[in-house]
Amino acid sequence: MKIKLLQIKSIPAVGGLIRQLDRDIQKFGFIRALREILARFHVDWKVHYENQETEIAFKSHGCVVIFNHPYEIETYLIMASLPKIRNDLKIIATANLLGFSKQIDAYIFPVCVDHHASREKAGKLSGKIAKLLNCRPQIDPIQAHLKNLNTLKRAANFVSHGGIVTICPEGFRGIGGKWFSGIGHLLTQIQIQKPTYLIFAYIKGTSIFDWFRLLPVINRLFPRLTIIFSKPIKISSLLNKNPNPKHLKETLEQTYKKWSKSFY
Repeated sequence: MKIKLLQIKSIPAVGGLIRQLDRDIQKFGFIRALREILARFHVDWKVHYENQETEIAFKSHGCVVIFNHPYEIETYLIMASLPKIRNDLKIIATANLLGFSKQIDAYIFPVCVDHHASREKAGKLSGKIAKLLNCRPQIDPIQAHLKNLNTLKRAANFVSHGGIVTICPEGFRGIGGKWFSGIGHLLTQIQIQKPTYLIFAYIKGTSIFDWFRLLPVINRLFPRLTIIFSKPIKISSLLNKNPNPKHLKETLEQTYKKWSKSFY
Protein backbone atom coordinates (compact mmCIF):
# COMPACT_ATOMS: atom_id res chain seq x y z
CA MET A 1 0.00 0.00 0.00
CA LYS A 2 1.41 3.38 -1.00
CA ILE A 3 1.83 6.18 1.51
CA LYS A 4 0.27 9.50 0.60
CA LEU A 5 2.72 12.36 0.12
CA LEU A 6 1.02 14.34 2.88
CA GLN A 7 1.96 11.58 5.33
CA ILE A 8 5.64 11.41 4.42
CA LYS A 9 6.75 14.22 6.72
CA SER A 10 5.21 12.31 9.62
CA ILE A 11 7.77 9.52 9.16
CA PRO A 12 10.33 10.33 11.91
CA ALA A 13 13.66 9.96 10.09
CA VAL A 14 12.56 10.99 6.60
CA GLY A 15 10.18 13.71 7.70
CA GLY A 16 12.69 15.28 10.07
CA LEU A 17 15.37 15.37 7.39
CA ILE A 18 13.03 16.95 4.83
CA ARG A 19 11.76 19.58 7.28
CA GLN A 20 15.30 20.49 8.27
CA LEU A 21 16.38 20.75 4.63
CA ASP A 22 13.35 22.95 3.88
CA ARG A 23 14.30 25.33 6.69
CA ASP A 24 17.94 25.41 5.65
CA ILE A 25 17.09 26.12 2.00
CA GLN A 26 14.92 29.06 3.05
CA LYS A 27 17.62 30.33 5.39
CA PHE A 28 20.85 29.65 3.48
CA GLY A 29 19.97 28.76 -0.12
CA PHE A 30 20.12 25.33 -1.77
CA ILE A 31 23.86 24.67 -1.92
CA ARG A 32 24.67 25.73 1.62
CA ALA A 33 21.61 23.83 2.88
CA LEU A 34 22.97 20.64 1.32
CA ARG A 35 26.36 21.30 2.86
CA GLU A 36 24.75 21.77 6.27
CA ILE A 37 22.92 18.43 5.99
CA LEU A 38 26.06 16.59 4.83
CA ALA A 39 28.04 18.15 7.69
CA ARG A 40 25.48 16.93 10.23
CA PHE A 41 26.12 13.38 9.03
CA HIS A 42 29.90 13.94 9.05
CA VAL A 43 30.26 13.46 5.30
CA ASP A 44 33.76 14.67 4.48
CA TRP A 45 34.68 15.50 0.89
CA LYS A 46 37.10 17.55 -1.13
CA VAL A 47 36.79 19.17 -4.54
CA HIS A 48 39.52 19.07 -7.17
CA TYR A 49 39.49 21.24 -10.30
CA GLU A 50 41.65 20.09 -13.18
CA ASN A 51 41.75 23.64 -14.48
CA GLN A 52 41.23 27.09 -12.97
CA GLU A 53 38.94 27.91 -15.89
CA THR A 54 36.40 25.50 -14.41
CA GLU A 55 35.95 27.71 -11.36
CA ILE A 56 35.50 30.74 -13.59
CA ALA A 57 32.89 28.94 -15.71
CA PHE A 58 30.97 27.86 -12.62
CA LYS A 59 30.91 31.37 -11.18
CA SER A 60 29.93 33.30 -14.28
CA HIS A 61 28.42 31.17 -17.06
CA GLY A 62 25.79 28.67 -18.04
CA CYS A 63 27.03 25.09 -17.55
CA VAL A 64 25.96 21.49 -17.98
CA VAL A 65 27.64 19.13 -15.53
CA ILE A 66 27.78 15.41 -16.33
CA PHE A 67 28.43 13.25 -13.26
CA ASN A 68 28.57 9.56 -12.34
CA HIS A 69 25.88 8.12 -10.11
CA PRO A 70 26.74 4.52 -9.18
CA TYR A 71 25.10 4.55 -5.73
CA GLU A 72 22.98 7.00 -3.71
CA ILE A 73 24.82 10.00 -2.29
CA GLU A 74 26.31 11.39 -5.53
CA THR A 75 23.37 13.66 -6.39
CA TYR A 76 23.73 15.51 -3.09
CA LEU A 77 27.49 15.77 -3.37
CA ILE A 78 27.51 17.15 -6.91
CA MET A 79 25.11 19.96 -6.01
CA ALA A 80 26.83 20.70 -2.70
CA SER A 81 30.19 21.00 -4.50
CA LEU A 82 29.08 23.87 -6.73
CA PRO A 83 29.87 27.51 -5.78
CA LYS A 84 27.69 28.89 -2.98
CA ILE A 85 27.16 32.12 -4.90
CA ARG A 86 25.03 30.28 -7.48
CA ASN A 87 21.37 29.76 -6.78
CA ASP A 88 20.41 29.38 -10.45
CA LEU A 89 21.04 25.66 -10.63
CA LYS A 90 18.93 22.54 -11.11
CA ILE A 91 19.34 18.81 -11.42
CA ILE A 92 17.67 16.55 -13.97
CA ALA A 93 16.20 13.73 -11.88
CA THR A 94 13.36 11.24 -11.71
CA ALA A 95 9.88 12.73 -11.39
CA ASN A 96 9.30 10.38 -8.44
CA LEU A 97 11.30 12.81 -6.29
CA LEU A 98 8.70 15.55 -6.76
CA GLY A 99 6.13 16.30 -4.09
CA PHE A 100 8.15 15.65 -0.97
CA SER A 101 9.22 19.28 -0.56
CA LYS A 102 8.29 22.45 -2.43
CA GLN A 103 11.71 23.86 -1.62
CA ILE A 104 13.48 20.88 -3.22
CA ASP A 105 11.04 20.66 -6.14
CA ALA A 106 12.17 24.11 -7.30
CA TYR A 107 15.63 22.68 -8.08
CA ILE A 108 14.51 19.62 -10.09
CA PHE A 109 13.90 19.22 -13.80
CA PRO A 110 11.78 16.02 -13.65
CA VAL A 111 12.03 13.18 -16.16
CA CYS A 112 9.94 10.02 -16.37
CA VAL A 113 12.06 6.87 -16.17
CA ASP A 114 9.69 4.29 -14.70
CA HIS A 115 9.01 2.66 -18.06
CA HIS A 116 12.74 2.13 -18.59
CA ALA A 117 13.32 0.88 -15.03
CA SER A 118 10.41 -1.56 -15.23
CA ARG A 119 11.56 -2.98 -18.55
CA GLU A 120 15.16 -3.37 -17.41
CA LYS A 121 14.22 -4.47 -13.88
CA ALA A 122 16.77 -2.01 -12.52
CA GLY A 123 16.93 1.00 -10.27
CA LYS A 124 18.59 2.39 -7.18
CA LEU A 125 17.16 1.90 -3.71
CA SER A 126 16.39 5.60 -3.26
CA GLY A 127 14.49 5.68 -6.54
CA LYS A 128 12.48 2.59 -5.60
CA ILE A 129 11.61 4.10 -2.21
CA ALA A 130 10.58 7.39 -3.84
CA LYS A 131 8.37 5.51 -6.29
CA LEU A 132 6.79 3.52 -3.45
CA LEU A 133 6.01 6.65 -1.44
CA ASN A 134 4.93 8.68 -4.46
CA CYS A 135 1.37 8.14 -5.64
CA ARG A 136 1.92 9.35 -9.20
CA PRO A 137 0.38 7.04 -11.80
CA GLN A 138 2.79 5.56 -14.34
CA ILE A 139 2.31 7.03 -17.80
CA ASP A 140 2.76 5.22 -21.09
CA PRO A 141 6.20 5.31 -22.77
CA ILE A 142 5.19 7.64 -25.62
CA GLN A 143 3.73 10.23 -23.27
CA ALA A 144 6.76 9.86 -20.99
CA HIS A 145 9.08 10.47 -23.95
CA LEU A 146 7.22 13.64 -24.95
CA LYS A 147 7.26 14.92 -21.38
CA ASN A 148 10.98 14.26 -21.14
CA LEU A 149 11.68 16.12 -24.38
CA ASN A 150 9.76 19.11 -23.03
CA THR A 151 11.71 18.97 -19.77
CA LEU A 152 15.03 18.86 -21.64
CA LYS A 153 13.94 21.85 -23.73
CA ARG A 154 13.25 23.83 -20.55
CA ALA A 155 16.58 22.73 -19.09
CA ALA A 156 18.39 23.86 -22.26
CA ASN A 157 16.70 27.25 -22.04
CA PHE A 158 17.76 27.49 -18.39
CA VAL A 159 21.41 26.92 -19.34
CA SER A 160 21.12 29.32 -22.29
CA HIS A 161 20.16 32.04 -19.80
CA GLY A 162 23.20 31.34 -17.63
CA GLY A 163 22.02 28.62 -15.25
CA ILE A 164 23.75 25.39 -14.20
CA VAL A 165 22.16 22.00 -14.88
CA THR A 166 23.56 18.73 -13.59
CA ILE A 167 22.72 15.40 -15.22
CA CYS A 168 23.71 11.77 -14.85
CA PRO A 169 23.26 10.24 -18.32
CA GLU A 170 23.52 6.67 -16.99
CA GLY A 171 20.51 7.32 -14.75
CA PHE A 172 19.39 4.37 -12.65
CA ARG A 173 21.63 1.97 -14.59
CA GLY A 174 24.60 2.66 -12.31
CA ILE A 175 28.15 1.43 -12.84
CA GLY A 176 28.94 0.75 -16.46
CA GLY A 177 25.39 1.55 -17.53
CA LYS A 178 24.83 2.72 -21.09
CA TRP A 179 23.88 6.38 -21.31
CA PHE A 180 20.40 7.59 -22.14
CA SER A 181 20.06 9.96 -25.10
CA GLY A 182 18.72 12.83 -23.00
CA ILE A 183 22.14 14.46 -22.71
CA GLY A 184 22.28 14.80 -26.50
CA HIS A 185 18.81 16.36 -26.68
CA LEU A 186 19.71 18.75 -23.87
CA LEU A 187 22.94 20.02 -25.39
CA THR A 188 21.68 20.38 -28.97
CA GLN A 189 18.91 22.73 -27.80
CA ILE A 190 21.17 25.15 -25.93
CA GLN A 191 21.50 28.57 -27.54
CA ILE A 192 25.17 29.46 -27.88
CA GLN A 193 24.98 33.25 -28.22
CA LYS A 194 26.47 33.43 -24.71
CA PRO A 195 29.43 31.33 -23.50
CA THR A 196 28.14 28.00 -22.19
CA TYR A 197 30.21 25.07 -21.04
CA LEU A 198 30.11 21.33 -20.49
CA ILE A 199 32.02 20.04 -17.47
CA PHE A 200 32.66 16.43 -16.51
CA ALA A 201 32.56 15.44 -12.85
CA TYR A 202 33.66 12.19 -11.25
CA ILE A 203 32.70 11.35 -7.68
CA LYS A 204 35.15 8.95 -6.09
CA GLY A 205 34.76 6.92 -2.91
CA THR A 206 31.01 6.34 -2.63
CA SER A 207 29.73 2.82 -2.05
CA ILE A 208 26.71 0.63 -1.47
CA PHE A 209 27.22 1.20 2.26
CA ASP A 210 26.61 4.97 2.11
CA TRP A 211 23.18 4.53 3.72
CA PHE A 212 25.07 3.85 6.97
CA ARG A 213 26.28 7.46 6.86
CA LEU A 214 22.87 8.29 8.35
CA LEU A 215 23.77 6.45 11.57
CA PRO A 216 25.46 8.34 14.44
CA VAL A 217 29.01 7.30 15.38
CA ILE A 218 29.23 4.86 12.45
CA ASN A 219 29.14 7.74 9.96
CA ARG A 220 32.41 9.06 11.40
CA LEU A 221 34.22 5.93 10.21
CA PHE A 222 33.74 6.51 6.50
CA PRO A 223 36.64 7.80 4.39
CA ARG A 224 36.75 11.16 2.65
CA LEU A 225 35.08 11.45 -0.75
CA THR A 226 36.52 13.26 -3.74
CA ILE A 227 34.78 15.18 -6.54
CA ILE A 228 36.94 15.85 -9.61
CA PHE A 229 35.84 18.44 -12.16
CA SER A 230 37.31 18.46 -15.66
CA LYS A 231 38.37 21.51 -17.60
CA PRO A 232 35.39 23.24 -19.26
CA ILE A 233 34.45 22.40 -22.84
CA LYS A 234 32.68 25.00 -24.97
CA ILE A 235 29.28 23.66 -25.92
CA SER A 236 29.47 25.55 -29.20
CA SER A 237 32.47 23.44 -30.23
CA LEU A 238 30.56 20.24 -29.46
CA LEU A 239 27.57 21.28 -31.53
CA ASN A 240 29.75 22.15 -34.51
CA LYS A 241 31.09 18.60 -34.56
CA ASN A 242 28.03 16.62 -33.40
CA PRO A 243 24.72 18.32 -34.26
CA ASN A 244 22.82 15.03 -33.95
CA PRO A 245 21.64 14.22 -30.37
CA LYS A 246 22.34 10.48 -30.64
CA HIS A 247 25.80 10.95 -32.15
CA LEU A 248 26.64 13.60 -29.57
CA LYS A 249 25.58 11.27 -26.76
CA GLU A 250 27.74 8.46 -28.09
CA THR A 251 30.77 10.72 -28.50
CA LEU A 252 30.43 12.16 -25.01
CA GLU A 253 29.92 8.73 -23.45
CA GLN A 254 33.20 7.52 -24.92
CA THR A 255 35.00 10.74 -23.98
CA TYR A 256 33.72 10.72 -20.41
CA LYS A 257 34.60 7.07 -19.79
CA LYS A 258 38.08 7.60 -21.19
CA TRP A 259 38.57 10.72 -19.03
CA SER A 260 37.28 9.09 -15.83
CA LYS A 261 39.08 5.74 -16.26
CA SER A 262 42.14 6.89 -14.33
CA PHE A 263 40.01 7.67 -11.26
CA TYR A 264 38.64 4.13 -10.73
